[in-house]
Amino acid sequence: RQAEYMGNIFGNSKDFRVMCLNFETVQPPTEESKVLVQKLRIIFFIHLAVAVIKTIFLVTSGLIEFLNCFILYLAYSTLNYCNCVMYIIFNIMSSVAIITIVGQQIQSGSFLSSRNSGISNAFTVFNILTFIFYIVAIRYAFLAYREFKAITNALYSGGMNFAASAVGRNNTAYQRGMSNDRADPELSLIHISEPTRQAEISYAVFC
Repeated sequence: RQAEYMGNIFGNSKDFRVMCLNFETVQPPTEESKVLVQKLRIIFFIHLAVAVIKTIFLVTSGLIEFLNCFILYLAYSTLNYCNCVMYIIFNIMSSVAIITIVGQQIQSGSFLSSRNSGISNAFTVFNILTFIFYIVAIRYAFLAYREFKAITNALYSGGMNFAASAVGRNNTAYQRGMSNDRADPELSLIHISEPTRQAEISYAVFC
């Protein structure tokens, strides 16, 4: 009913159906979520390049990275915090694998050694750069996890503070209610709360 109610206000309830098993594209409702989606999209394309390069050296490893890219795509396209968690776990596992490989090379004295082939040393450098990328990706995936989960909790707990950008002064229903109370007799703005989050987002109640 909450999704239906939000749909009556914002036009399409599907835009707010954010669940762990959701494959429908969801528009980010807050400014912070929009920024995070843009950053995750950039990370997706970089990760896609990493997957292609890894496939050249090791097919199995490359296929795993492609799977990880798909998980990330689902995370930012559906605002799916569950997929953010999966993406973080996969990246942590890949990071640990790189640390293990580089550690073994340092211990054996073969780390970027002149005795190695140029391809071997190039792959080692690539692994180090990939490790740095994983750390950055994990950070933004965690930030997205917090934001997407807050959006989901706000929706299904009955709160509407997640919809501040949608019910702000640029919202058509809000403008109608403020400019002319008779413009829409079936929808009236009856309350706007004080900011309830660090991002200073308020919620609005319509009746």
